[in-house]
Amino acid sequence: MADQRQREKCLKEVDIMKKLNHPHIIQYIDSFIHNNELIIVTEWAEKGDLKKLIKEKESDELQFDEPSIWEYMKQISSALQHMH
Repeated sequence: MADQRQREKCLKEVDIMKKLNHPHIIQYIDSFIHNNELIIVTEWAEKGDLKKLIKEKESDELQFDEPSIWEYMKQISSALQHMH
């Protein structure tokens, strides 16, 4: 956060996050700068994120069933459309 350009870029991203309200996008709660680092507070993702879910499947040597894959893609596409 010491670099002014980087700081402005990060703060613009935070402003965008503040405006997002969608069931498949983690909700922004607050942000602040502490010890020259940007801290962003978001809602708790009780079930984790997609990366965690993929790692769990890999570690158990399991695969996603096709309906689950379609559901995840639907959620991701809906969130991306909202952001766009």
